[in-house]
Amino acid sequence: MTSSTTPGGAVAALRAATREQHARVEAALDLLSPTVDVVDVARAVTVLAAFWRDAEAGLDAWAEAEPADARRLRWPERRRADLLAGCADLLAGAAGTPASAAGAP
Repeated sequence: MTSSTTPGGAVAALRAATREQHARVEAALDLLSPTVDVVDVARAVTVLAAFWRDAEAGLDAWAEAEPADARRLRWPERRRADLLAGCADLLAGAAGTPASAAGAP
């Protein structure tokens, strides 16, 4: 059994604690709706990329202060900002607009 102090336990605890918030966000975005187009998805991914860029700055400071915990939680492998920014660029290109113009929803 994992505890909230182990990497797997911490992730499971975080998922359980934020499940309701995630469900509300997913329902509000409704990205699986047939009316959602590539521009809508590009906007959502652009916002996620910006969120992760800011979050990673804070998490990098934490990782520097707590290197053993950062290694145990494999922090470098969990980074998402660059991947999401690349996806936003691809989606914006498919929509015919630069990612910077896709903006927030």
